[in-house]
Amino acid sequence: MFNIFASNLQNRIIFVFVVALLVPAIVTSVYNISSSREALLTSAKLTQIQTTNVNAAAAERLLANPKSDLLFLSQAPQVRRYINNASSGNTATALRDVQSLFQSFLGRTSDLYSKSCLLDASGLEIVCVSVIDGKATVLQPDDLTNRGNDSFFSKTVTLTSNVTNQAPVYISKYSLVKNDDTEIPVLHYASLLQSDDGTIAGVLMVEALLTPIFDLVSQTSADQEVYLVDTDGNYLLNPDSSKLYGNIRGINISLLSEYPNDAEEILSRRDGNLLSSQDQPNSLQAFVRIKPAGQATIQWTLIYKEPLDNILGSIRSTALVIVVITGISLVFAILMTLVLTRAIVRPIKILAKAANDISSGQEDTPLPQVTTQDEIGMLINAFNEMVQQVNTRTQDLRLATARAKEAARVKGEFLANVSHELRTPLNAIIGFSDMLLMGMSGELNPKQRHKMERLKENGVRLLTLINNILDITRIEARRVEIVNKSFAPRALADRLSEQMSVLAERNGLEFKTHIDPQLPETLISDEQRLEQVVVNLLSNAFKFTEKGSVTLDFDVDADGSNWRVIVKDTGIGIPPHALNVIFEEFRQVDGSSSRAFKGSGLGLAITRNLVRIMDGYIAVESELGQGSKFTVTFPLMSREKINIEALEKVEAS
Repeated sequence: MFNIFASNLQNRIIFVFVVALLVPAIVTSVYNISSSREALLTSAKLTQIQTTNVNAAAAERLLANPKSDLLFLSQAPQVRRYINNASSGNTATALRDVQSLFQSFLGRTSDLYSKSCLLDASGLEIVCVSVIDGKATVLQPDDLTNRGNDSFFSKTVTLTSNVTNQAPVYISKYSLVKNDDTEIPVLHYASLLQSDDGTIAGVLMVEALLTPIFDLVSQTSADQEVYLVDTDGNYLLNPDSSKLYGNIRGINISLLSEYPNDAEEILSRRDGNLLSSQDQPNSLQAFVRIKPAGQATIQWTLIYKEPLDNILGSIRSTALVIVVITGISLVFAILMTLVLTRAIVRPIKILAKAANDISSGQEDTPLPQVTTQDEIGMLINAFNEMVQQVNTRTQDLRLATARAKEAARVKGEFLANVSHELRTPLNAIIGFSDMLLMGMSGELNPKQRHKMERLKENGVRLLTLINNILDITRIEARRVEIVNKSFAPRALADRLSEQMSVLAERNGLEFKTHIDPQLPETLISDEQRLEQVVVNLLSNAFKFTEKGSVTLDFDVDADGSNWRVIVKDTGIGIPPHALNVIFEEFRQVDGSSSRAFKGSGLGLAITRNLVRIMDGYIAVESELGQGSKFTVTFPLMSREKINIEALEKVEAS
C-alpha cells in the first residue's frame, strides 16, 4: 500500500486531502467537545453553588425572623403587664390582653406559625392560641397542658441574659406536630419572661412552621433534586417522603446510610461541589451549610443534585452533528480530489520528463507546450522562462552567495570580537575593582576608594552599552526567539518588586506594585523577554525620578481582550516634541555630552522592538515636570480564555 502512495502522485494527493480534512476535523472536534464539557461543568458548578448559597441565605433570614417576632411579643405591653402582675395574682385582665395579642399576631402570620403560648414558671400553659383551619383560635382551659417536661421549657429557664427585661431565645431541635391528621415539621422558639425585679414569671413560646422554608429552598429547576439534612445526616427534605425524619420516626435511613462517602465530605465542610463522587458518579452536587447567626441549634446542610446527563446533553447532540458533517465532507472531498488530480497530474508528468532531460544535460530538449490558460499553463510558462534564464541566474546566484557568505562571516567575526575583546576585559576590570573595594589588596583611602568606585561605575555602564548594542543587533537580525509558555504574573511582579526595592531605597523613592484582581492567575507569553521589557522601563523610571514614587501595575482592559503593564513615575517628564523620538536608537531627550542623565539611548529602542516581536505595542504619556506613564499592551492569552473561546466556537456551530 505504501508503494502505491510513493509512486503515484494522484493517490498521494487524494490521501493528503483526506487526511488534511479528517485529522484537523477529528482533533478539533475532540478538543472542542472536551473543552465544552469542562466549560459546561464549570458553568454548572458556579450556577449550582450560587443558587444554593442564595437559597441558603434566604432560609437563614427566615429562620432568624421568629426570634425577632418572639422578642417583640415578649416586650409587648400586654405581656409585660402580665409578668409584673403575676406575683400578685391580679392577672385576669392582662391574660385577656395577651390572648388578643396572640390572636392578632397569628392572624397576620398564620402561614409562618402554628401556635403561640404563654407558660407560667412551672411550665403550665396559661394562654395558648393555635391556628386551626386557618384561623387563630384560643385554646380552652381543658386543652391546655403542662409543658414542664418539654425540652424547650427546661432549656429556656436555664438561660440568662445581660440585657435588662430581655432574655435570650432558645431554639429547639425540629419536631413533628399533628395538624388535621398530618404531621408537619416545626421549631419551638422560647424566651424566658422576668419581671422588672428579676422574678421568673414564665416562658413565652412560638411554634414556627418549617414548610415555608422548605418551599423556598425547593424552588429550583425541574432537573435538580433538593435535599436538606441535619448534622447527623437525617433528611428534612428528600424527593422520597418515606425517608424523611428518620431520627423521629425511628427509621434507619439517612445521608450517612445511603451515601457514606458523600456524607463524610458534605457534613465536614461549609460548602462546595461534588462532581462524579464515589457514591454518585453520574451526578453533580452543590451543598452549603444553613446556620443562622447567634444560635447553635440549627446546623443544616442544603444539597442540590443534578444528573450529568442533563448538563452534558448538548455535547452529545453536537458530537453527532460533527460526525455527520465530517462524513459528508469526506465523501465530497474524495470525489472532488479525483477530478482535480487528473487535471493536475498529467501536465506535471510532462514537466517532470522535461526537467529530467534538462538535468541530464540534454540542452536541446523540447519545452512543453502551453495548452491552457489556468495555473497549470502559468506553471508551464514559468518553467520555460526558468529554463531559459537558469544559466545566467546560476552565475549571478553564485556571486551573490559568495558575497553574502563573506558579509555574514565578517559580521560574525565582528560580533565575536566585540563580545570577546570588550566584554571579557570589562568583566575583569569590574571584578578587580570589586576586589580592591573589598580590601583584598589592602584598605583604600577615601580618595582611592572614590576613584575605584568611579572606575567600576563607568565599567558597568560601558558593559551595559555593549550588551545593549548586541541585543539591538540580534533583534534587527531576527535572531531573537519568543518562547510562549504559561507563567504567573503575580510571581513576576513579586520578583520585580524584590529586585527594584534596593534601587528604590538607594534613591529614596517609594516603589509600589498593583495587580488587577481580574487578571488570570496564569498568562501565556515569553516571561524572560517580558521581564527584560519591564526592567528596562523601571530602570528608566528610577533614573529620571529624584523624588516621589515609581508604580508598576498589571491590569486588564475593559473588554478583557488585552492585558497591560503600566510603569508610572513622578520624575522630570518628557517634553511633547521628544515623545516621537525617544524609541529610536541612540536618541535621548538631552543628547548633549554634558547631559545630567547618562545612558546609551538604546533601552527604549530594545523595549519597543521586543514588544513588537511579542505582538504588543507601547505608548507613553508625559507631562514635563510631573512624570511619565509607559503603557505596554499585550493580547491576553490564558488557559481560561482559551477554554471560553473554544466553548463559544462550539455554541456558534
